[in-house]
Amino acid sequence: MYRSPQLIRDGTVLPLTEAAEVWSQRGGPAVVPTVFGTNRDESKLFLLFGSEHVRRAFGIPMWLGDEQAYDLQSEYLSNMWKATGADEPAAGLRTLHDDVFVYRFDWDEEPRLLWADLSKMLGAAHAVEIPFVFGLMDLGRANRFLWDDERTAARDELSDAMMSYWAQFAYTGDPGRGRSGTLETWRRWNPSSADAPKFLVFDTREGGGIRMSSDTVSGEKLLARLATDDRIDSQRARCELYRSFAERGRGFDEDDYATVANGACRDFPFDAYPWND
Repeated sequence: MYRSPQLIRDGTVLPLTEAAEVWSQRGGPAVVPTVFGTNRDESKLFLLFGSEHVRRAFGIPMWLGDEQAYDLQSEYLSNMWKATGADEPAAGLRTLHDDVFVYRFDWDEEPRLLWADLSKMLGAAHAVEIPFVFGLMDLGRANRFLWDDERTAARDELSDAMMSYWAQFAYTGDPGRGRSGTLETWRRWNPSSADAPKFLVFDTREGGGIRMSSDTVSGEKLLARLATDDRIDSQRARCELYRSFAERGRGFDEDDYATVANGACRDFPFDAYPWND
């Protein structure tokens, strides 16, 4: 992952206090309809070229060495991305006004090229949704890495739906049932209960279709789940995932790493990575 400039609360351009406090002092928020969203496998775009569980030839990803470990990496990192980039800010903004909409993009129907099953290695990765939103499916030389010729009809149907929702949101501030008025209703984030619908899932009919879901995540719950997840076979592997959270700067930093799970990673110092066996 590259490092990019961060927003800085300097007290002049950006306030020093939390947005909710500022809005409260000013008598209330500016009610601006907002869409948050992430892709189910956000991190796979980066893991494809950076994970030790991918086998490469001359730097080119060829196949997965340990598919379960790769999927675990992606699951935790992508869910932390969802928590900090969509669910938590949406829940916070929803306390101030109603017009908050959230989505998750799940399409993962890339083709297989030789030994590389890109539906598993890339899946619903970071930025894959962009061609769908704009209806730009001819990506030149990249076409063979993303599109399965046998599934173009389902792909285009999903793209048409997404464009319809985005256009309706631009027109009205509410994506509703799209411009056509025939799609699944994209409902607002509903905080009334844990089971209430929160976000819209985008996928083809084969993948479950376009549907509302209440399957939210939070950074706190994700860290607690990681501490006891029996799919992870060693403390070293667990600490590698904690360290990945800190490296990517999403809801968790180096100071958090030192104290996580009552210091469970003290034998694996952050700055000593890669650790000796």
